Amino acid sequence: MNKKGVVLTEGVVLSRKKIANDIYHIKIRLEKSLGDYEYGNFVMIHLKDTLKNILPRPFSIFKANDNNLELIFKEVGEGTKVLATKDLPFSVKVWGPLGNSFPYSEDIVFVAGGLGLVPIYQKIAKCSFRKAFVGFKNISEAYFLDCLRKKKVVVTTDDGSYGEKGFVTDLFRKFLEKEAFKGTVVSCGPQGLLKSLWTLSKEFEGFEIYGSFETYMACGIGVCLGCAIETPRGMLKVCKDGPVFNLKDVFGA
Repeated sequence: MNKKGVVLTEGVVLSRKKIANDIYHIKIRLEKSLGDYEYGNFVMIHLKDTLKNILPRPFSIFKANDNNLELIFKEVGEGTKVLATKDLPFSVKVWGPLGNSFPYSEDIVFVAGGLGLVPIYQKIAKCSFRKAFVGFKNISEAYFLDCLRKKKVVVTTDDGSYGEKGFVTDLFRKFLEKEAFKGTVVSCGPQGLLKSLWTLSKEFEGFEIYGSFETYMACGIGVCLGCAIETPRGMLKVCKDGPVFNLKDVFGA
C-alpha cells in the first residue's frame, strides 16, 4: 500500500475511449497527485453532480503519474453507465491508493480473466516474467492485443474467436503439466477463475498463488463492511485486508 497514505482529491474526467465491447479507458486530471502506488492498488470514484444516488465504486489503478489517473472499466450498472455516457468533461471525487498489492519476481506467472488484466497489465507490458495467460469471453471483449502478442502472452477466448479456444485455466493447466513450476502465480478475475486456480494449486503443488478479489464496496477503507468475505480465518474485508490474498487464506489450506 502507498506508504504516504490515502489521498482525497477532486478530479475531472477529460477523455474516454471505447477499447472493446462495453469496455472504456478514461483519463482523469486530479487536483492532487495520488503519489506512489503499487500494482494491485485501487481507487474509489464518487460521481458528482448527478441526479442519481450512486454510491462510490472501486476501480483498479491502470496507470497513475503526477496528477493523472487512468482507469479501465466495463459498463455493467448505473455508476459505470454514467462514466461511459456522461458528456465530457465532468467532475468526480477520488480517494486512494487503497488496498495491498501483488508480489513480484521474475519467476512469476500471470493469469488474468477479462478486466482482471487491468491491474497487472503494466507489469506484463514492461517487466520480465515466466509466462502470462489472459482469457476473454470472445474477441469483442478483448483489448490490448497488440501488446499481448508482442510479449508472447497466451490469449484464450471461450468461443475460439481469438487465440486459443477454451478457458484460460485450461492453458495454465497444460503449462503446469509440462513444467515443474515452483514460483509465484498472480491472478485477477472473477471468483470462479480464482477458485479454479486454487484447485490446480492443490493438484500441482510447489507454487504460491495470489489473487485479487472483486466485490462491491462503498467506502474502500473498511467502514461500510460491504466487501466482507467469509474465509477459514474468519470474515475478511476485501478493501482493508486485500484486495490481494494468498488463496490459501481464502479457500483453505
